[in-house]
Amino acid sequence: MRAIGLLHLTTKYRLRVPPPLTRSYIHRGATRTDQVGEVKTQYFTEQYDPGVDDRYHLEFALKWEQWDLRVLGSLFRQAAIGPEVAALVREKPTGEYARRLWYLYEWLTGSLLPLEAGVPRNYVPLLDEAVYVVSTSPTRSRRHHIENNLGGTPLLCPLVRRTQKVDDLLAFDFPGAIANSVPDVDKELLTRAVSFLYLRETRSSFQIEGEDLPDRNERFVAQLEEVTNATVVTHQNLIEWQSVLVDPRYARGHYRDDQVYVAEGSRIGRRSKIHYIAPRPPDVSVLMDAFLELDRALEGTPPLVHAAIWSFVFVFIHPFDDGNGRLHRLLIHNVLKRRGLTPDNIVLPVSAVIVGDRLQYDRALESFSKPLMAALDGRYELAEDELMTVTDDTRDLYRSFDATPLVEGLGQWARKAIEQELVDEIAWLRRYDVTREAVRRIVDMPDKKLRNFIAIVESNSGRLSARKRGQFSELTDDEVHSMERAIQEHLLQMSTRV
Repeated sequence: MRAIGLLHLTTKYRLRVPPPLTRSYIHRGATRTDQVGEVKTQYFTEQYDPGVDDRYHLEFALKWEQWDLRVLGSLFRQAAIGPEVAALVREKPTGEYARRLWYLYEWLTGSLLPLEAGVPRNYVPLLDEAVYVVSTSPTRSRRHHIENNLGGTPLLCPLVRRTQKVDDLLAFDFPGAIANSVPDVDKELLTRAVSFLYLRETRSSFQIEGEDLPDRNERFVAQLEEVTNATVVTHQNLIEWQSVLVDPRYARGHYRDDQVYVAEGSRIGRRSKIHYIAPRPPDVSVLMDAFLELDRALEGTPPLVHAAIWSFVFVFIHPFDDGNGRLHRLLIHNVLKRRGLTPDNIVLPVSAVIVGDRLQYDRALESFSKPLMAALDGRYELAEDELMTVTDDTRDLYRSFDATPLVEGLGQWARKAIEQELVDEIAWLRRYDVTREAVRRIVDMPDKKLRNFIAIVESNSGRLSARKRGQFSELTDDEVHSMERAIQEHLLQMSTRV
């Protein structure tokens, strides 16, 4: 059994990139495919053997394997494989895969091969829309007679496969589902619900980072509103938004110029376990320029794909020393609102769902970080003070990746936010209003004190704790018990029968 296609070329040229997700072999048995997680292993008979020439392995990869622009880009830039590409085009000037390969080489490297523009013929889409999510705003290349329907740029171009989950999520009517979740909600109640959702989403985003929302949280809620409703995003926007999200002492007013990484805490004298290494400082500004260009390129893709790819690319670049995760989740809301997936008067509590689904969120992040860390092995140094230096050019590792798990994850979280969290929030507010009136009929308390009483009793499973009883010393025990029963029955929906 021997490797063919991208796996063969990756091994032959010792490319220091994550291995392709599709791994093909020639063997003596029947043709078959095994799938374990995201990795597909294909076994072919001798009749599929590309032979010894690199050009045929490249052609085989484009025809039979999942595309991996990270591997292809590294081959084109590091393996001097351009002559092989040119030879395939001369041999098969009208071949669809030869033309695609020709286009990809020049697009990814920015260098022209010594080939004349192709003779007029039908334009061929670069990506097969039955296999990948593509842009509906392709650009045409007369030189190659190719329609570039990638949703990315040469510097940043993640791909999304059309899995059953992805297709189901792209077919899901998010605006319609939101409308159905609030069909008969009056404007005042919806306004209150959205206010609660903004606060809850902000608190949950801090909680994901293992932090509590500071007591003076108005500015963070206002920040969520500002980012969500921004119609454009610029470098200055990002820098200003980050400065609000972090302690002012750590807001530098520019992108980071030091090496950052994510690691577990460790005891003194023990090295931290490193989970993720961000791009080198010299690469940050280049990648952030590409990040803003990527936003425009993704406008031709479905809103869910746009939101997932763009927000996660941001956190993978990690352009700041702090606040990257929180800002990454704010950018999700920005795209969802900007692309019309959520209406103007709604914010989906996506972070609140993530808090309850941390395993899936971590898996989404690890779909990029784990292969990356394997490729970075031996390419960085960690000093005794735990300052890191990346010792190799690693920019190519962040350019492209399989974003399918990210789209699947975000789609599931957004759908749950609509079908469960949004519905539950409105139902709770309705119960709260009934509860408030029931308690007020027992004792007509001032609004602030009434809200405080209900909050304390609700948080203590329907009872006023002895420690908090002194705050309501003016109430009789009978009044307190009656008010507790009202809260239990209407807000907590507990049986109050004896």
